[in-house]
Amino acid sequence: LRKIDGIIFISSTSKKEFSNYYDIADIPSKVIPLGVSDKFLNHQESINDTSKIEKYFLYVGMRDGYKNFRLLCDAMKDFRDEDFSILCVGGNRFNSSELSYLESNNLIDKFKHLQHVTDDSLAILYRNSLSLIITSDIEGFGIPLIEALAVGTIVIASKASSLIEIGGSAVLYFNINSKDELILR
Repeated sequence: LRKIDGIIFISSTSKKEFSNYYDIADIPSKVIPLGVSDKFLNHQESINDTSKIEKYFLYVGMRDGYKNFRLLCDAMKDFRDEDFSILCVGGNRFNSSELSYLESNNLIDKFKHLQHVTDDSLAILYRNSLSLIITSDIEGFGIPLIEALAVGTIVIASKASSLIEIGGSAVLYFNINSKDELILR
């Protein structure tokens, strides 16, 4: 760190986390938040014939570890008979542990997965979803959050680190690990 001229952080939260491990008091630093592709800005295209699509909540990204995906699965137990599903986009296919959990809790038909989605398609998926759900315990920034907001999608997110900083008052928040609060959103 002694040889650098400065540090750029993507959020105040990531700067704070970094400073917990390194003394950066004497190093110039700046927070420059990330942005979204133009494909998400003022994106008006949607699926016109809504009778051909089901109602779904969107989950974007990896599902392991700090992403706290199990919380969303647990919340869905209360909605087995409801007429909507969770569409997971990106990340790897459901692994054997996830599939076993979904099957043992009679949720396998409620969760769907798409890999390798283009930004154009993702913008349409955001726009046609009931909401984006983010269950992370911690985030350095939260790209899906700003992508969803850019196309006008409601966002339901945990009160994790930078998500509050990035989403501000435009997001419906729930306490981390609170299935009950997630359900109420």
